Amino acid sequence: MLTFKKMTLLDADEIFQWRKKEHVTKYMYTNLDEDKNKHLKWVRDNIDSKENQYYVIYSNDVKIGLISLNEIDYRNNRASSGFYIGDQNYSLIASRILPYFLNYAFFEFNLNKIVIEVMSNNLGMKKMDLHYGFREVGILQDHIYKDEKYYDVEILELTKKKWNTMVKFHSLIASFE
Repeated sequence: MLTFKKMTLLDADEIFQWRKKEHVTKYMYTNLDEDKNKHLKWVRDNIDSKENQYYVIYSNDVKIGLISLNEIDYRNNRASSGFYIGDQNYSLIASRILPYFLNYAFFEFNLNKIVIEVMSNNLGMKKMDLHYGFREVGILQDHIYKDEKYYDVEILELTKKKWNTMVKFHSLIASFE
């Protein structure tokens, strides 16, 4: 069973450890700053943020990853989003997380659109996003310089109107605390 709980200071150490893992950081725009105090400041800044909401993902009461709504625009009812699985023992669950989150984002949080950015080397994530109804809207060429190399970033979006047609996923409801 999946549940999602708002990030707290008690999650900071685990999130810090996840961010250090190669399977997580290789798809993020920046490498982790090893300064734990900067990480704690980031957690504190985002706990009560109105623009960003971070949720720790639990599978049967085990913390497995982090998912977020970012750059929340309450006037236009849109946000960006991202997630990762920190515990590789649960990597097979990754493909099942998104519909639970999208149901929350569109039907409870009442967003009209989610826009995501996916690094061009993250083929699995892009395939999953397309499966759940996201559509490609553009490519930012040579957008991220990381590890001595430039990466393209693909922009995808999903509207509530499109999600409403994805009826087979609407029964996937989880607790968001």
